[in-house]
Amino acid sequence: MLKTRLFLTVAIALALVTGASARLLGQGITTGAVSGTVTDANGAPVEGAQVQVRNPRTGASAGGLTRANGQYNIQGIEPDPGYSLTVRRIGFEPQTQNNILVSLGQTTRTDFSLKQQSTVLETVTVSAEATPVINPSKTGTGTTVGDSLLRRLPTLNRNFADFVTLVPQVSTSTGVGLSGGGVNLRQNAIQIDGAASGDLFGLGTTGQPGAQANAKSIPLDAVKEYQVLLSPFDVRQGNFGGMLINAVTKTGTNEFHGATYGYTRNENLTRSQPYLAEFKQQQYGFSLGGPIVKNRLFFFVNPEWQKLNTPATGAFIGGSDSLVSSATIKTFQDALIAKGLADPGSGARVLKQNPLTNVFGRVDAYLPGYTRLVLRHNYASADNQTFSRSSSTSSSPLFGLTSNSYLFSSKTHSSVAELLTNLPNGVFNELLLNLTNIHDFRTVPVTYPQITVRAFPRANGAASDVAMVAAMLSRSAA
Repeated sequence: MLKTRLFLTVAIALALVTGASARLLGQGITTGAVSGTVTDANGAPVEGAQVQVRNPRTGASAGGLTRANGQYNIQGIEPDPGYSLTVRRIGFEPQTQNNILVSLGQTTRTDFSLKQQSTVLETVTVSAEATPVINPSKTGTGTTVGDSLLRRLPTLNRNFADFVTLVPQVSTSTGVGLSGGGVNLRQNAIQIDGAASGDLFGLGTTGQPGAQANAKSIPLDAVKEYQVLLSPFDVRQGNFGGMLINAVTKTGTNEFHGATYGYTRNENLTRSQPYLAEFKQQQYGFSLGGPIVKNRLFFFVNPEWQKLNTPATGAFIGGSDSLVSSATIKTFQDALIAKGLADPGSGARVLKQNPLTNVFGRVDAYLPGYTRLVLRHNYASADNQTFSRSSSTSSSPLFGLTSNSYLFSSKTHSSVAELLTNLPNGVFNELLLNLTNIHDFRTVPVTYPQITVRAFPRANGAASDVAMVAAMLSRSAA
């Protein structure tokens, strides 16, 4: 049994932004930035111009002033499409650019060329252009998976980490699990909303908490976008040798939005194979977000459940390659019960159960002074039944009865509190508190010592084989 682990991560960042911001090494990035240059019609820099960025969906806004060289830099912007950016300066015509896309951990460059204004104009010209993926503000090797791709790309398990294999530098051919640049899985890192969300013991194949129980760290519908970074130049990101999966979650807006969903798979929808008999996977849940107080307080919730039945591998009574007869198992059961021990189970086919539960909740509060408070909690639970038998072609066959199965369980509670302040003079402060509790344990239903009978008879053995098993049992129990 793995003991309960408590991890408290406190990351406090005070950054004086003069062209770039500085934070503690290894802290998760949960925001983006907007920067650019404001010039006049002759190309000369405009100093003291007021730059205002606003998200129409939430009413959140932040601003800054241009420096002597005409440059501005607004940090701490929540990743989202559809921002509007407005520049004003006395003596110049105001200018607005809409549909500005702010991506996680990236700086969107937007330049302005202002026209002198001698009279009050009746109309304002609005222009917009897409920000190219390759631009001077993009540093390091990495890939961004946005909300649109998460909704459109196919996935069998509804796990946001499934899309990591789309990154050219990531492969699974070098060993078990995901490898970034040929590096072992244990050197990867996963961060969700700036909080560490990786497999602390490195025993699973996905790198997520509870990987041995096939747990998912977070519902897919709760993820807004994430990055897969291999060699970022940003000093705010570190503490990994392979790749960093840096994800941010969704938030509520001024409009209520939500979805209900259900997915199912079985052997009829997959393919007809004997080893897939009675296979079934069901996933269902819902998401809901909206305003508690318009332009001030928002919420978002997303619970999700999974039911998974997978037939255990190996022989079983009634199958074509049964290793032992039902009469032999009956004699073995009677001998154990006669000695006052528990029923060891049968030799029937075992359907392994793997139920999952994920519950995500988040609250965003926009406070005075360009300050945003984020509170979120994520719960993940999984129970994975472990059981297997040898096949008839095995050189050293083992035929476990149904009592040999056990549950490997994992429960994770992760809470994050984040306070972000973006002042008009360019100062950006961030306080991040993270508390994660991971509990991995096994549940074994049988309490008496395990009894193993070696060299047991085959299903077509003679009647004297039954007496041999009973005799071996008597010697083993003695």
